[in-house]
Amino acid sequence: MIFGLLPRFTFSPGPILRWRLVLKSADWLVNSGGGSHFLDIGCGRGEYVVEIARRYPRLTRCLGMDRMGDDAVGSFLPVPAALRDRVRLIEATLSPEILEHGSLFDAVLCVDVLEHIASDTEFLAELAQVVRPGGRLLLHVPAAGQWHWLQSLNGEHLREIEDGTSEHVREGYTVQRIAAVLSQAGWLVVDVERTFHKGYTSLCDMDASLSRAGVWGRALRAMMLPATLVAAAIAAGLPAREGNGLLVQAVRA
Repeated sequence: MIFGLLPRFTFSPGPILRWRLVLKSADWLVNSGGGSHFLDIGCGRGEYVVEIARRYPRLTRCLGMDRMGDDAVGSFLPVPAALRDRVRLIEATLSPEILEHGSLFDAVLCVDVLEHIASDTEFLAELAQVVRPGGRLLLHVPAAGQWHWLQSLNGEHLREIEDGTSEHVREGYTVQRIAAVLSQAGWLVVDVERTFHKGYTSLCDMDASLSRAGVWGRALRAMMLPATLVAAAIAAGLPAREGNGLLVQAVRA
């Protein structure tokens, strides 16, 4: 992590905002809920696991899981020596076998994973089996009805889902749909917050356009990074009635 501001070296506004959103809710997820076992399911390279373990030394077990072969995220990050007795990053699928000595998890993080999974209710029900009653879940998913400043992006994602070229199996969720799926899977929704409002989504669209523009595009993205960090800090604390994402707090029933 770069001074706690970035999950990894990136110019992309999307990961930067999601990083802010997770850290903003980390106290609710980890500190307020009690317990000492933390799971990040679909952890990517493991940035969140390492940062959560660093921020909350009372956590005795921090596990990150992902199927790295299914993602273009590279390999897991090296775990700092000071955290190796508490942090593990493993390539695996969710199953009861991940439990050690029968211990359930107290807090679970799941960031932009559910839209990749066809059987989302089944996945969340399996996740509930490895979390203690009262354990907490912080979930981020894309919202249904995506809006984009760049007209070329409007509808593009839906077309990719329909023709099978997208990594996503659905565009996203309405508030009502994600609440229903969680309820069916054994979770109680505590709060749902909209994220990626139109102003910040416009910044993401601009960055996506620049990322395709070669060397000069990368240079402009680098120059924009300080402004992106400020925008992400504002967006993470800005309530929105509309947005392209949903941040959900839920409790194991």
